[in-house]
Amino acid sequence: MTLPLPLARTLLFIALLSVPHILRCQAAETPLRDPTNHRVPMRDGVALSTSVRLPAQGGPAFPVIFVRTPYGKAYDAEQRAHYTRHGYAVVVQDCRGTGESVGDFEPYLHEKEDGYDALDWISRQAWCDGHVGMIGASYSAQVQWLAAAGGHPVLKALIPQVSGTDPFFDVPYDHGILKLSMIEWAYKLTYPERETPVYVWDSLYTLPVSRIDEAFFGVDVPLWNRWTQMDRPEDWAKARFLEDLRNVDIPVLHVSGNWDVEALSTQMNWQRMQAYGHAHQHFLFGPWEHTGFLEDVPTTFSGIAYGEGSRLDFEAIWLRWFDHWLKGTANGVSQEKPVQLFVTGLNTWVALNEWPDTRFARRTWHFNLSRPADGTHALSSAPAPPDTASYTYVPDSVRLNMDPEFAESALFQLDPHARDRIALLSPPFPQRTVLGGPAYADLVFAVDRPDVDLFVLLAEMDTAGQLRALTHPGKVRASFRDGRSVAPLPSAEFATARIDLFPFAHAFSAGSRLAVIVRSSWFPRYIRNLGTSDPIESATRTQAVNVRLSSAGQLVLYEIPEREP
Repeated sequence: MTLPLPLARTLLFIALLSVPHILRCQAAETPLRDPTNHRVPMRDGVALSTSVRLPAQGGPAFPVIFVRTPYGKAYDAEQRAHYTRHGYAVVVQDCRGTGESVGDFEPYLHEKEDGYDALDWISRQAWCDGHVGMIGASYSAQVQWLAAAGGHPVLKALIPQVSGTDPFFDVPYDHGILKLSMIEWAYKLTYPERETPVYVWDSLYTLPVSRIDEAFFGVDVPLWNRWTQMDRPEDWAKARFLEDLRNVDIPVLHVSGNWDVEALSTQMNWQRMQAYGHAHQHFLFGPWEHTGFLEDVPTTFSGIAYGEGSRLDFEAIWLRWFDHWLKGTANGVSQEKPVQLFVTGLNTWVALNEWPDTRFARRTWHFNLSRPADGTHALSSAPAPPDTASYTYVPDSVRLNMDPEFAESALFQLDPHARDRIALLSPPFPQRTVLGGPAYADLVFAVDRPDVDLFVLLAEMDTAGQLRALTHPGKVRASFRDGRSVAPLPSAEFATARIDLFPFAHAFSAGSRLAVIVRSSWFPRYIRNLGTSDPIESATRTQAVNVRLSSAGQLVLYEIPEREP
């Protein structure tokens, strides 16, 4: 089976994380000291390889920029070296079992203790002045949170870019659904020297899913095998940190974007820090995807143009943040509005005091399921009369999904004959209207099998009937809808699942409509739900699932005023 390029991007975007990012650094003005390498012992005796580079002038002690990475420290050590020209020591460490560090690499599970121990080692060095900031993207962002969870006093500020959150709400499990896209990442880190095989895409349908690695890569990937066994939230206890954040009262610059697969996780971390009352939580959110914003930012993504104003000088932003919180430089960072948000459709930035801001008007759209037209149902501002609508999810008929947000264009059409989803449309907006999150959907649903997955995608439908996806879909595995339960669903009884939706802010044109699409697969980014309660690791039996939605369901988001008061 030949796979089109857009679909290959859907599956393989995680692999891009192993490719070093191109950072815009200043040209050398002063010579750099050569880095020194250290074997830093962790509490269990495992030594982690750590690079230290000090400024050529000044001292003897400096504030420290600290990076932890599973991708080999040499690249980051060079790319972050420009901080030494601004009076910072730069420390980069290979995570356990990666690069030149010994031990076993078990993603996320050792990073809390190792991060704390590394901070403790830095704090005892003569060249450390007692002020450490951490920076990095994706895995190197998540390890910042895990290191901070221990509350080490030397850590003063973070810049987690496109960060994940607790592993059962992000990776490898996303709200209870195992991310099949992570199998590529696991393979690349397990066999970094192997050539990429010629993929047989039909092998992604292999059951049990624990055997997909052998079918797809032709080799066993132990990380993937283990993840298929770790299918309960408690299996990831050592890598969870959201509850620990109550003790992490330090300034954080949270960074993400519309097309970032970690955008919801970034928002979850932001919301938790807000809930604990921690000051100086800044949120920078633009029209970027998971890795591209770290490079020379494109102004067009998936066929949508955002204009030159979407570009930012990220390195200048990072430096101002660290100068203020690590050096005490009076550069105005703490007086700026903490939320910098790009509004798509308007293609402009807005500065806000909160997310959501107090000026936002909460809007609730109810599911009106009684009058289908052209294969769609209605979103209404008033509660709908009691009714239900249904679709059938057939695991064996799931197709390789052309994700609109990872295709060559984020524009797509609804198939009016589709029987594997429910689509709802609002009335046409009488004038340009800006809507955004944080948003969520309450789905009131019933199934005739023990389990099913639920995905909710938001889009704008223009006057010609073309849809524009706004961001990634929210989702939940129904049996984990409360974040803890693993019990099979009672047959035919209605239950409620709250699905947190990805953050966005978008201006809907006059005459356009808000579209909500509910379905039960997003394959191959996520494994198929087989419709049974059999263990993921060994399940081979599939069952079709009838999914009924109730008109008691609703979508909650915010209307955003266009102009500043």
